[in-house]
Amino acid sequence: MKRQVRPCKRNARREARLRSCAFLAGLVLAAFAMTPARGAPLLIDAFDRPDAYYLGHGWETLNPGYWKIEDGALRRRLRNLGDWGNKAEFPFRDLLSGAKPIQAIPPLPRPYAPALPIGMIWRRDWKLTGNYIVRIEATVRARPPVVEERKDDPKYQPNHALLGIGFGSQSLLESYGFGKGKAKTAAWMAAWRGDGRFGIYSHESDATRYVADGPETFAAAPQPGDRVSIVLAVSGEDPDTATVTATLHTPGGTSAAQAENVDRAAFTNGHFGIVGRGALDFEVARIELTPFENHVLAAPVNDLHVCYPLGDTLKQVNGAWQCTFVALFRSGGRRAEVR
Repeated sequence: MKRQVRPCKRNARREARLRSCAFLAGLVLAAFAMTPARGAPLLIDAFDRPDAYYLGHGWETLNPGYWKIEDGALRRRLRNLGDWGNKAEFPFRDLLSGAKPIQAIPPLPRPYAPALPIGMIWRRDWKLTGNYIVRIEATVRARPPVVEERKDDPKYQPNHALLGIGFGSQSLLESYGFGKGKAKTAAWMAAWRGDGRFGIYSHESDATRYVADGPETFAAAPQPGDRVSIVLAVSGEDPDTATVTATLHTPGGTSAAQAENVDRAAFTNGHFGIVGRGALDFEVARIELTPFENHVLAAPVNDLHVCYPLGDTLKQVNGAWQCTFVALFRSGGRRAEVR
């Protein structure tokens, strides 16, 4: 469960296992198709709405700055975050009291390098148990750029970038900086990586680790213009354990990965959503769910997303304490107002 990813050897034994895994994936999906209670997949979101930085009331994320709605699709925001931010570029540095950050060498500002950590978004209105199928349709827009200054940095290697489906999260805020650290509570991912690897991975650390022996295979590396789909199926009759099958459909063919005897309570029950990492530029056109026995939740939305008190405004007026807050509301973020 905690084995580090390593390149897979292309030997006869492994190829036979991969063919067997693909065959099993086909059997699982065929079994679902023949199940009378299956019903039609539900369209969860087609993202066909005006451009916005707010994804909509159905989604929650700890890292909203990673995502946007653009041209009727869910896109990554690769040009506004990175790890080359210089302290001397901190806004309003001249207004800071005390010691100032060391001056950087011009020209400023420097372009940020888009080695984004893992970013996850989750559906607020579903928390799944039992069997289900999640499917996304995506298009690759561009491969990660080559950054000469970071050519030896693991975060800038092709295998760092990924796109896929997240599932089994116990928190709507699981993402970069939150939710990892414990293998038995971290969400899993069915993900396609920038070097072509595809598999079932755990968010137990920043390193992408496949969840057990076998559930990683090779597909073609993402190329600009590729239209792909990823299908994540949780199946089985046992109420405590499940078979998890991930299938990738690309222009070059179909790849599958599978994990058996998976603890449902620990790894498959929970929220589902979309994950991305690194500088792979992609868009998601739609996400579908076949819920089986699951039902949509009543998930009221509070218009107030987050609120920050300004401590030096706290004062007592006529016996009552008053304080001024800076608040972010669930909106497109294009308007500022005093309330």
